[in-house]
Formats: sequence, structure tokens, C-alpha cells
Amino acid sequence: MVNDAELAAIWTGCEPEPGDSGYSFGSIVKLLMLTGQRRTEVAAMRWSELNLEAGTWELSGDRPKNEEPTLIPLSTLAVSVPQSVPKTNDTFVFPARGNERSHFQATRRARRL
Repeated sequence: MVNDAELAAIWTGCEPEPGDSGYSFGSIVKLLMLTGQRRTEVAAMRWSELNLEAGTWELSGDRPKNEEPTLIPLSTLAVSVPQSVPKTNDTFVFPARGNERSHFQATRRARRL
């Protein structure tokens, strides 16, 4: 189990470095912490699934592991994460670098950084 101090340290470590452009793996980690959703579901988050004004994220039945449509309420802090991500892709919030038809998938490499 992770305690409050460890959560705070992880959150601080997720902040972008000065001069960073685009999104960072830290944005994905923040959403994992704030929503409790699976890594693949967050990494493949689509703009069309988000209603940031209403504070919701709606996954169709083909996305979650349980194959059930899921409506995830987003806190104000959770809403702020995708709002802070530059919209460089019309489909994915976290597009793969160099392949705009896919989502971010390099989590194994990112965890080593």
C-alpha cells in the first residue's frame, strides 16, 4: 500500500520538466492515480470519450476489461489533466509519438525513466 507521503512524491515526480512540450508519461500516471482506471484504458483515452464540462469519461463496452460501458466521474483535478495536454491528435489524448493512428504504449520504457 502507498501512503500519503509516497503519493505526494509520485505526484511531484509527474510534473513536467521546464521546457517540456507535449504530454508526458506523468500525465498518464496522474490520471491513473485520480481515476483508478487501468493503464491501457488511460493510455488509450480518446477525446470523444471525455465531457470535460460535465466532468465525465465514458468508455464504450469494447474498451474496459469487463466489456461493460462505464461512466467515470472526473474530479476537478482529473479534468485538469487532459485540459493541460496539448491537443496534437483528434482521436487520442495521449497519441503514440510518430504514429498518430495509435495511442501511447511505451509504458514499460517510461517506467524505467
